[in-house]
Amino acid sequence: MRWLNRIKQFLQTWIGEGILFSISHGLWLSRLNATVVLVLIVAMYIWQYGSLALNQQRLEKARVTVQLLQFDLIAGEDKLFEDQKHLQTLHKADETFRAIQQLTADRFSTEETVELANIILRQSRLYGYDPLLIVAIIQVESRFRSAARGRYRSGRLSGAKGLMQIKQSTAESLAKRFGMELSSQDLMDAETNVMWGITYLTRLLLHYRDLRTAIIAYNLGMGAVQSRLSRGDILPKRYYHSVMNYYGLLRGEIQG
Repeated sequence: MRWLNRIKQFLQTWIGEGILFSISHGLWLSRLNATVVLVLIVAMYIWQYGSLALNQQRLEKARVTVQLLQFDLIAGEDKLFEDQKHLQTLHKADETFRAIQQLTADRFSTEETVELANIILRQSRLYGYDPLLIVAIIQVESRFRSAARGRYRSGRLSGAKGLMQIKQSTAESLAKRFGMELSSQDLMDAETNVMWGITYLTRLLLHYRDLRTAIIAYNLGMGAVQSRLSRGDILPKRYYHSVMNYYGLLRGEIQG
């Protein structure tokens, strides 16, 4: 505001001393008119300065308002995305529940089916599998009998256990990689069994880079598949087709 003080001092000097000088020389009227004009000019500049400051304040308020609206929009989009994810999860849970119910012919109570569906959904999402694919593998492996134990054709126990019929030795080897230990009874727990079964399938998938080969190796074993591939033999596809037939059936009836 220094410039306003200078104008004020100039006007005081000009009006106070200048008018007396002008009257003595007969020029007071024109001098007075010039003073009025100058006062009007100064007043106009002051008004324009005040208007500019007011407009700047309004622009700042508008900018802040726009930022707040942008924040609200981003928050709304995030909430919408979370709501969509929640709905997708609920939809997948319902599909998994109905798939198990259809395959087990109501052998389980509603509470047991819900618990099993949640286990499969939770473990499948960790590795990005469609839970219906895991349902299909369980159906072929154990027909959803959590206490099932696998046997060779000779009748001797194979060591495969539980819903996904994963061998104790295989699960222990995987657990050791994660610094974990498994007891002989751990694989009889549904969630533990599904977790290590899916982990093993994922290891096979990462090794072979092919879902079909990974599913075949899940049934035959990694060593048997490696041996056949090294000899150039064709891999048996019966197990793979059984899994995919159930998977296709479930997708058609549940998702369709």
